[in-house]
Amino acid sequence: MRRLLLAKRRERPALLRDDKILTAWNGLMIRGLAQAGRILQRPEYVSAAERAANFVLANLRTADGRLLRTHTAGKASLEGYLEDYAFLIDGLLALHQATQHPQWLTAARKLQAEQDRLFGDGALGGYYFTATDHGEVLTRIKTCYDSAIPAGNSVAARNLIALTRLTGEAGY
Repeated sequence: MRRLLLAKRRERPALLRDDKILTAWNGLMIRGLAQAGRILQRPEYVSAAERAANFVLANLRTADGRLLRTHTAGKASLEGYLEDYAFLIDGLLALHQATQHPQWLTAARKLQAEQDRLFGDGALGGYYFTATDHGEVLTRIKTCYDSAIPAGNSVAARNLIALTRLTGEAGY
C-alpha cells in the first residue's frame, strides 16, 4: 500500500516551497532560542540564536544600516516595518541576557534609535507600522492589539522598559 501511495503521490506536482527569511520572524526565533538556552542551560540553543542574529544583522540591512524585511535566494529586499525592528531588538535583548555579551545590547540600542527615528509618533506616542519615508501609503496605522503574533507596539513597549533597566537611561 505504501509503494502504491508513493507512486500515486509522485504523479502529482510537487508542492511549492516558501523559503524566504523574514526579519521579524527571525527576531521571534532568536528570542525563543536565547531564552530556552538560558533557562534550560542548553548552550547550543544560544549559539543558534547568535548565528541567526549575525545572519540578520549582516544580510538583512541596507548599506546605511536600515533593516530589510525579507531575504530570498541570496538577496534582501523590501523596507523593514515596525515589527521587523521591534522583534529583532527583542531577540537581541534576549541574547544579551543569555550571553552578557555587550555587542547584542549595542546592536539593540542602535536599532532602537533607528526605530524611534523612522516609526515614532512624537505627538501621541507609540510607533507607526510603516516608516516616515515608506513610499506612498493612504494612511500610516498604529497597531496596538496582539493577535497570533504580538503587535509591534507591544514588543516595542517591552523593549523600552528592558533598555531603561539595562542602561539606566530614562529617555527610553
